[in-house]
Amino acid sequence: MQALDIGEIAPNWQLKNGYDEDINFYQDSDNKVAVLIYWASWCPYCASLMPHLQKVADEYKGNDDVVFYAMNINETSDPKQHMQDKRYSFGLIMDADPTMDDYGVRGTPNVFVIDKHNKVVFRRIPDTPDVDVKNAMHDAIAAALK
Repeated sequence: MQALDIGEIAPNWQLKNGYDEDINFYQDSDNKVAVLIYWASWCPYCASLMPHLQKVADEYKGNDDVVFYAMNINETSDPKQHMQDKRYSFGLIMDADPTMDDYGVRGTPNVFVIDKHNKVVFRRIPDTPDVDVKNAMHDAIAAALK
């Protein structure tokens, strides 16, 4: 199982958000750039990376052409409370484990930027420094919006 690569089409999914509402990825992100962040509240690498990703989300706050999904996986506690405590504004997707195989996700954190045509334009390479992930993700979003 290998992570989706640049240029591949991101699979559709339908899962519940933090408010128990159904989210259909293709419908919800139609004609938008989507950022998928695979994470867990207990993950120390996620704890390090998430504040950097929040800075990017803050830059696009109010831009209806970009949507951020916090794809919670392998969870052991309350991800909704964790996000509230940390003041993360990403759209929380609960129990995203069923999408792990489709996206080639083996652990956390994983980050994908998907363009308006559902094509992967960025994915986090393991062991990349957090600030480099933030900058590359920002650049990928900006390019996908053009």
